[in-house]
Amino acid sequence: MQSIQTDSGRGDLRYVKAALIVVLTIGFCIGAIVARRPSANESAKTAISAWCRLAELPSGSQRSEVLLAGGSAFTRELEISFQLEWRDLRRWISDSPGLLDAIVLTNGRVETYRVEPKDAQYCLVEIDQSTGEVWIKAYWS
Repeated sequence: MQSIQTDSGRGDLRYVKAALIVVLTIGFCIGAIVARRPSANESAKTAISAWCRLAELPSGSQRSEVLLAGGSAFTRELEISFQLEWRDLRRWISDSPGLLDAIVLTNGRVETYRVEPKDAQYCLVEIDQSTGEVWIKAYWS
């Protein structure tokens, strides 16, 4: 039998380089897809605005957070909180058809809006007039 010797070190290095290029290319593609996808917070804000028939949630709020974004294959529940300056809050309320058509209950400085939702079963908005704090809860199932 005749044995053939090859320089396996150089061949292995070529495979490693090729594999590295493939891995980096796949990583770059996944990163580009994820970067273009809206964040979970933005998705929750968009959904709750649509469900409660609200104006777009202000991006210039002092504080904004998604408190809860949960559910299952058959349900989804969202809670969002943010705080606005008085004039921005008044503008947001007047630009929100759901709030203009809602049943409003006032308890001290807190106004509670029972909104007739669109594509959801429940929508409640509470606004503290003294602090500009807004709390929104909506769900569908």
